[in-house]
Amino acid sequence: MNLFISWSKAESCDVARALKEFIFSVFDTQIISFVSTKDISAGEGPFHRIRTELSNADFGIGIIGDQNASEPWIQFEAGALSLSDRCKSYVPLLLKETTAEHLPSSLSSSHQAKFINEQDLLDIFKCLSTTLTSSLTDAQLEKLFYQSLGTFLEKADSAFKDHRFKMDSSLSSDEKLTELLSMSRFFLRNLSMSSDFSEVSQQRRLMILLYMPISDLTVFQENEVLLTQLLSNNIYDVGGIISKSEEELLVLGYSREEINLICSELERLGLSLGMKLSDRLWQGERHFYSL
Repeated sequence: MNLFISWSKAESCDVARALKEFIFSVFDTQIISFVSTKDISAGEGPFHRIRTELSNADFGIGIIGDQNASEPWIQFEAGALSLSDRCKSYVPLLLKETTAEHLPSSLSSSHQAKFINEQDLLDIFKCLSTTLTSSLTDAQLEKLFYQSLGTFLEKADSAFKDHRFKMDSSLSSDEKLTELLSMSRFFLRNLSMSSDFSEVSQQRRLMILLYMPISDLTVFQENEVLLTQLLSNNIYDVGGIISKSEEELLVLGYSREEINLICSELERLGLSLGMKLSDRLWQGERHFYSL
């Protein structure tokens, strides 16, 4: 059975590749999945190959997000698969933080969108299984599905993190700070998100703010002596500062005036000195919730 996996833009490309591996781990060679970045040889005409794969597809899955839903390739491939006499079904698989409302009418009117979660993915795999000449039993399918589900979800989570939250190096310091604060507010609103986001990945997102270089903060840009002193004490980022208490900074030789400057800048971020990472969240989480 031939499966065409449609994508556009970097995040959906990474998820498409991960889905291809996931499907192979369950169905082996019973399903031949086509992803354009992996399955077009050097020197081969990409457009001719894509048209050929579209016409030969028995099933289609589109990796759709709010950033690519209106892209011409997504629209073209969805239309080709939907109109094909051979293709039995086309399913939009929505990326994280994407809802059915993000879909243009051409994708939402006649297709039942699925989400990257356990139940929707299992539904897709069961549908794929029914198209095979020799389909798996439910017990066989679920055993293989759950063996590889965690790996796929982790890769989808990593794609979301890598492509949604990379910092643009062309941004000014104030723009970086605004973007980081926006990220942090998003993370805190979603600490109790669905089970396919592990606690580890939640903490990893929170760390994006804490890895912000201190040289990007206004107070240290305006006080080169204080910045140099912090760097000499191996304090390079926001996380390094907030892990210190006032007493520790006094012992390191910082004046009360300098400590007050640091505290004022941290307060602007909704943080404070002396915050420690516990097993789940930051102790003193009232500070985090003020972001």
